[in-house]
Amino acid sequence: MKVPFRRLVLITAAIAVSSVSCGREVTGPGSASGGGRWARGLSLAPQFPAAMVAAGGTNLVAFNRVRIVFARADGVVALDRVVDFPATADSLPLSLNVPISQSAAESGETMSLSMFYLDAGGVVVFTGGPLPVVVRPTKAGDPPPPPIVVPVRYTGPGSTATK
Repeated sequence: MKVPFRRLVLITAAIAVSSVSCGREVTGPGSASGGGRWARGLSLAPQFPAAMVAAGGTNLVAFNRVRIVFARADGVVALDRVVDFPATADSLPLSLNVPISQSAAESGETMSLSMFYLDAGGVVVFTGGPLPVVVRPTKAGDPPPPPIVVPVRYTGPGSTATK
């Protein structure tokens, strides 16, 4: 069976066009118009009130999830993540990648960091922030930035009691 040259050229062109369409979206994440600047490898070092920490280093008030929010100066949320925190853990390895706006300077973008510690019933029992932090764009091979120290306060039931 002999395929005419013209048909072979059309089939080859169709395959080439379809393979190009399998690439990244022009307006997708990482494109020139859609973003692509990130602060990578951010870590957090929460500081709980001494009165809320038992002798062994565990919190006296249980929580099982932590909500982490980075918001830009204009209030737009850059990252909003809920992380499960097992009751048996005293720390959690976590590396956050926060998108930075295209208009931010190379020195970084000031954002507001808030943390909300939730118990099994969904009640916020501890709160960290809002805390202003500068997130800087990182490139592959850059060392991770130092942990962000976040003072945490008890905000659960009875936190407003005066006696």
